[in-house]
Amino acid sequence: MKCLNCGAQYDTRAKACPYCDTPNSIGIKWSTEEEYEKWLADEEKKTALQKTPLLVLNRVVNTLLFAVLLLTILTFVGIFIISGFEGLSEKRRQKSASYEEAEKLYKAKDLKALERYFSKHKLYYLDDKKYDSMKEALRLFDKREEYFRYWMWYDKKKDDPAYMEKDSQYGHVYSMLTKSHEILTGDDGRFAAKFPDNKEQLAKMQKEVKLFLVSEFQYTDADIEKLERAKSYGEDITRLVSDAYHRKGWSFLSKPES
Repeated sequence: MKCLNCGAQYDTRAKACPYCDTPNSIGIKWSTEEEYEKWLADEEKKTALQKTPLLVLNRVVNTLLFAVLLLTILTFVGIFIISGFEGLSEKRRQKSASYEEAEKLYKAKDLKALERYFSKHKLYYLDDKKYDSMKEALRLFDKREEYFRYWMWYDKKKDDPAYMEKDSQYGHVYSMLTKSHEILTGDDGRFAAKFPDNKEQLAKMQKEVKLFLVSEFQYTDADIEKLERAKSYGEDITRLVSDAYHRKGWSFLSKPES
């Protein structure tokens, strides 16, 4: 570029003539625009750097939310599929069951084998009235098995008066009398037998309970009637427990030791 004042040649981008210091309007403008663009680029870079952590955090959060949503959907789909397979499996097992085979076990009173057969073929959940008598028989069987478990626990501890004294409030005797009451009354009618063979089974269970009460606590018919009239899991049973302790010569604690 040629200086308008001294005529010297110099770089057009210079802000003034290097020989006479005459200002160069073109160089000044060029320098100003170049500096502005540099400043603008620096500001954009700073803004980008400030936003980067937020953008990264936002992406991470969105990714996690998407992953959780996807996992939830896959979980529900998996549960639905598994439930469907289990339902199909249950139906296949039920279809493979033979009523005649189950009835044979029922008539033979082989309730252990019948219980296994019902579990194997998922017959507890089958809505078919022809199996109702067997289901009722198995409910009675389970109740009898439960009673004998309590009986065994009681039998192991009854020869230890010190233990029985500590156990007096809601312990083994309380459990035995409560379970005896359930069988004698059909659990207040909740599992009373409806079918002839099952009525016979329930009568047998009630006879076993009475034999236990007579042999263990010297119950009379009047005592058994009193137990039958008692309310389950209440003060009536507690009074009967206290009476049983008195008959056995054990000390009855009205409140359990802390």
